[in-house]
Amino acid sequence: MQKHCKPFTLHAVCLDELSFQNVSDLKLEGVVPISFLAYEKTNARLLEVKPNRSRIEYYFTLGPTVLQHIFEINPNIDSLTYLDADLYFFDSSKAIFEESKQTNVTIISHKFNARLKGFEKYGKYNVAWITFKRTEVGMRCLNDWANDCLNWCHDYVEGEKYGDQKYLDSWTKKYAGVCDLQHKGANLAPWNFANFKISERENKIYIDEQPLIFYHFAGLKQLDEHTFTTSANKYLFWHRFFVSHIRRNAEHVSNPGRRLSGSRRPRAALAVLRPRQRPGRPRRSLQQRG
Repeated sequence: MQKHCKPFTLHAVCLDELSFQNVSDLKLEGVVPISFLAYEKTNARLLEVKPNRSRIEYYFTLGPTVLQHIFEINPNIDSLTYLDADLYFFDSSKAIFEESKQTNVTIISHKFNARLKGFEKYGKYNVAWITFKRTEVGMRCLNDWANDCLNWCHDYVEGEKYGDQKYLDSWTKKYAGVCDLQHKGANLAPWNFANFKISERENKIYIDEQPLIFYHFAGLKQLDEHTFTTSANKYLFWHRFFVSHIRRNAEHVSNPGRRLSGSRRPRAALAVLRPRQRPGRPRRSLQQRG
């Protein structure tokens, strides 16, 4: 994002005081650390449902309420984008905002390949990138989502519900001006890259004929202070291909022998949640467009 998405403000939601202190100490340009524990104390409804949710279910529950909080304390924000924490940007996000500039809400589908279609039971859309505009419809959609998650948000499928994610399936019919993002280079992931022709030209990666904007590193785990695993062994060639491209081009990768290792800059987007993995559900950070 430092390279491709300026200007931006990234609100890093830190779920414990150690994360909050670490992100604060980094003093990263454009990054605003948020202490979730401090916010949680002010939200009686969150505290009410917390005892009845597992850890992962509680994490899913809090997403839209944190968005509400950021809108509330920043009245100048007209557009707020939720981002999962394990997205890596290869190009500018400008094309995404151009595609969705006349809309109230922007969501993005998993685009599961045929072999993985069965995973749509967890939701057609992926809570990886969601943009809400400060419009009547945008705010109503966000508030309804927050209420839905407070009322029911569990790590199993029940009817048309699953976590915070399956609620999105109804949004294109329920609300006016919801953009189902179509750019092929947005949210490329292990569950959909088999759908596309992937190539590299002039040091840029292309998905069919569109540039890769961001890749979703599902299964990203921190092994120690400076080392991360990307589950490349699970996704074989293409996952390694994207990691190799990052190593050749990212300034923060100081030692090619490590997996996505180097200085602590990537931790700004990772100072959040590490829940149990399944397709389309790693976590978590927030981006403000301004």
